[in-house]
Amino acid sequence: MKSNPFSTVPYKFALLPLAIGLLSGCLSSDNNDSGSNNDNSIDQAPVAVGEPVTLSLDTSTVRNTVSERFLSVAFDMAQQVPEIDFWDDAGVIDLKRQALLNMAKQFSPGYLRIGGTDADKTFYQVGAQKMTEKPEHFEGTLTENQTDELFAFANSAGLDVILGLNAGPGTRNQDGTWNSTNSDSLMDYVDSKQYKVAAWELGNEPGLMPNFHSNFEVPPTQLADDHVQFSNALADSPVLFIGPDDAFAPVVGNVSLTTDAVNNLDAYFPSAFLDAMAPGSHIRTSGYLKDYLAALPENTLDAISWHYYPQQSVRCPLSLPATSADLLLAPENLNDIKKWIAEIEGYRDLYQSNAEIWLAETGNAQCGGQVGISDRFASSFWWLDELGVLAQHDNDVAIRQTLAGSEYGLIDNVTLQPRSDYWASVLWKKNMGHKVLTVSQEADDNLRVYAHCHPTEQDTLSLLAINLDATKAFAVDTQAWTGKETHQYVMTADQLDSATIKINGQEMSVDAQGEFEIPMKKFIATDAIDVEPRSMAFFQIKGAGAAACQ
Repeated sequence: MKSNPFSTVPYKFALLPLAIGLLSGCLSSDNNDSGSNNDNSIDQAPVAVGEPVTLSLDTSTVRNTVSERFLSVAFDMAQQVPEIDFWDDAGVIDLKRQALLNMAKQFSPGYLRIGGTDADKTFYQVGAQKMTEKPEHFEGTLTENQTDELFAFANSAGLDVILGLNAGPGTRNQDGTWNSTNSDSLMDYVDSKQYKVAAWELGNEPGLMPNFHSNFEVPPTQLADDHVQFSNALADSPVLFIGPDDAFAPVVGNVSLTTDAVNNLDAYFPSAFLDAMAPGSHIRTSGYLKDYLAALPENTLDAISWHYYPQQSVRCPLSLPATSADLLLAPENLNDIKKWIAEIEGYRDLYQSNAEIWLAETGNAQCGGQVGISDRFASSFWWLDELGVLAQHDNDVAIRQTLAGSEYGLIDNVTLQPRSDYWASVLWKKNMGHKVLTVSQEADDNLRVYAHCHPTEQDTLSLLAINLDATKAFAVDTQAWTGKETHQYVMTADQLDSATIKINGQEMSVDAQGEFEIPMKKFIATDAIDVEPRSMAFFQIKGAGAAACQ
C-alpha cells in the first residue's frame, strides 16, 4: 500500500458552538475570498420569520477528514477520441479554449479523471505503438497529440490527472487474461514526457461490461488477477492505483450483469422488479464488488473506487428510476446513497483495510444526463447534498462527470456558460474545507445541514443549509453567536427548471474569458437567520472560536 501523496493529515480539535450571519462584498474568480469591490460595510442580520430550527453542532471532534481534492471533475474518454461519439455528439472536446481553462481552475486543487465506458474501447496510438493500426475490438484511438493537449490543459488548470486504462475485449489474451502491451505504450509515453499522473485505473464498471461490450464479460476473480498484475508493475511507483470503478444504482445497489442477463433482460428485470422499486426499498441483484474484493490480496488498492448516479436519463436501456425534477428533492431519495457508502465501507474494512474510498464518477443522471433536469437549478439540491453526505462518511474523493459535455456537464460545452451545478461546485470549493464536523437538526427533514472548517482560514467555520421545501423558510437559531461577522452565499432561481441561477439575488454568468465575480453578503449575526424556501445557503462564521478549525 503506497502512501497517498495527495492525502491530508487529521488535526487535533476543540469545542465550539456555531454562528450564522451574512455579508456585503464580492468573491472573484481569482480564488480571492476577500472580494473585489472594497466594500467593508457590515449590516445587522434581517429579522428571521421562518420556522425555528436549533442546530446540534459538535466542534470538539473532527468527524472525518477528506482529501483537499475532495471535489474533482472529469472528462469522458469519448471526448478525447474522434471515432467515438459522446452523449452530446460534439466530437473531440476543444481544450484550447481559454474560457474553459479559466473555469476549470476553480477546481484546483483537484483531480481531472479521464475514463468512462469508452476507455475500455480505446487504443493508444502513442510511443512504441504510434504507427500501429487500431486492432480488432477497439473503437477509438488516443494519439500523442491528444495526450499532450490533455496534460497541458490539466497542468494549466492546476489539476492532477487520473487515467483509466483499457481492460476491455481488445486487451484480452485467448485465455481471458489481460494483455498490458498497449497500456504499457501509453504509460511509457507519459513517463517519457514527464507528465504527472496522480492515479491509474484499469477497467470501467466491470459488472456492467456485458451491457457495453457485446458478448464480453470479465469475472470478478479474473479482474482481481488483472489488478494484482497491474499493481505489481506499479510497486516502485508513487502513482496511486484505484479500482475497480464498479457501478451502484439507486434502489438496487451494486448491479452486475452477465452476457446471459443482457441477452434476456425481460427474464432478469421483470415488471415486478420495477414495481417493487418504491422510495426506500433496496433490491439486491448481485455482488460483483464484494466478489472482486474477496479475491484481491490485501493492500492491492490505494483506493476502492465506485460510481453512482441517483437516476437514469431516457438514453439508458433501463430506468432505475427515470429522471424527474422532483425526485431528488425527496429526503428519502437523497438518503439512498448512505446505504451504499455503508456497504462499501464494510467491504473495505474486511478486504482492503488500508484503502481509501473514492466516488470516481457521479452525475445527476446516467447516460449523459437528462435535458431540462440535469442542466437546471433542480440538480443542485441533489449535488450539494450528495457532497455533504459523502464528506460526512468515509469517502475521500468525489469526481463529477463531466466538467463540460452533455447535459450532466457542469459547463455547457457549446456556449461555455456555467450551469447551476457549476456555481454550486464553486461555492463548495470556496467554503467547505477538508475537515468535516458533525451537525444535525430534528425540526424538519426538508432542511439538510452540513458543517466544515473553512478551506484556508483558521477559526472560520462554514455551514451549508439546503432547504428542499417549496414554501417554508427555516429560522436557524444563532443566539450563541450573536455579534459574529458572517459571510453568506445563497443560491436561488425563479423555478426548479431555470437554466440560470442567482447568488445573493444576482443572476450569474461569465464573460468571454470565463471570468466572473460572486456577490457576497456580510452581516452581524443576531438571534436567528432565515434559510429561504428552495434555496442553498453557505455561511462562513469568522472568529468562531472553533478549536477544531485552528
